[in-house]
Amino acid sequence: MVAFGKKLKERSIQEWQGYYINYKLMKKTVKQYSRQLEGGNLERRHVLKDFSRMLDNQIEKIALFMLEQQGLLASRLQRLRGSHDALQEQPDISHMSNLKEEYRAVGQDLLKLLFFVEMNAIGIRKILKKFDKRFGYRFTNYYVKTRLLTPSVKVQLLIYFMLKYAMEILLSESSVITTYYFGWSTSSVAIFLFCLGLTVLPVNLVVGSYISNMFEDRQILLVSEIMVCVGILLSFHVVVPYTVPQYVCSGLIMFVSAEVLEGVNLSLLSRVMSSRLSRGTYNGGLLSTEAGTIARVIADATITVAGYFGRNMLLNVTLLPSLVICVLSIAATCFTYNSLY
Repeated sequence: MVAFGKKLKERSIQEWQGYYINYKLMKKTVKQYSRQLEGGNLERRHVLKDFSRMLDNQIEKIALFMLEQQGLLASRLQRLRGSHDALQEQPDISHMSNLKEEYRAVGQDLLKLLFFVEMNAIGIRKILKKFDKRFGYRFTNYYVKTRLLTPSVKVQLLIYFMLKYAMEILLSESSVITTYYFGWSTSSVAIFLFCLGLTVLPVNLVVGSYISNMFEDRQILLVSEIMVCVGILLSFHVVVPYTVPQYVCSGLIMFVSAEVLEGVNLSLLSRVMSSRLSRGTYNGGLLSTEAGTIARVIADATITVAGYFGRNMLLNVTLLPSLVICVLSIAATCFTYNSLY
């Protein structure tokens, strides 16, 4: 039986060589993973992550080329249709013969494209089967669930929405809350917000230099979400009187946890999102920005509506949606936890 790698090389269309799956490289990589795992030089999660990225790049290369060729064929067919309509009005035998040849050429190129897709599909299926067989892991199911359906992207955007919503509630209503409960002046509120801002740099340094090297990003993500939820719960006005330590400590927990969460979340979002959304106008950055903007707008609207209930109800009414969204994001993270790398 002829090996698929050799068959692919023999049957590939010469001018499209660079757009086929690099089966030889991927097969070689799978063997390298096997040797490194046996030698204890590589963790299984790194293998899954690296191989997923490699497969992403190969599939994207194939898909983009296929779409480009489809566009060219569609343009040619549209032009031929125009020529055909013109010949219907003014028949010309010589032009009809040329038109038939051009239609035949388009049909042949379409068959070439279909054959190109078929060979690449076989290559992808074979490399996935080889990976599963060598590592005893159902990678195919994992890849389809986490890459083609991309549920984790929606979860990352939900998390980003949640943290921006919670931060907007905390910061925007701070002057009203502190004035009502504690009688703070404008300068006192400014000092409080300034102290919160001072935590950004040291927290990010600690997370980036130490914590991220000790734990996986998805672990940090989940713990940060839980801490934001704890901060929200501690912020509720349940015990009378509402004290300064309660407000300051809960606000600090929320703010610091949200800062950690934002960095880790954007890092994970860049990994799970298709690289096609890393360029152009409609990209991952735009989706994140829009999610944050919408969250802030809705948070401000929530504060405005809650104001009609009176200042004594403002804090609890605005915190309740934050708590609900936070709990939903934690549940969604747990549901897609295995796909977050």
